[in-house]
Amino acid sequence: GDVAPGHAHLDMGEVFFVLVGTLTISVDGQTSTHCPGTCLSLPPHENHELSNKTDSDIAILTLGVRM
Repeated sequence: GDVAPGHAHLDMGEVFFVLVGTLTISVDGQTSTHCPGTCLSLPPHENHELSNKTDSDIAILTLGVRM
């Protein structure tokens, strides 16, 4: 049920690796869900929100990439 509220980064992109559970991500108003093994890449300036809409834990690895 946790949420990382919507935000954008001006000086870095992000890469997300879903390790455990189901990640729900909204990017510029479009929502999608991702299972373990998924890798997502976001460029700077994209507004995004990460959430866990399940009762199970999720684990993601996040890398910030300075641009």
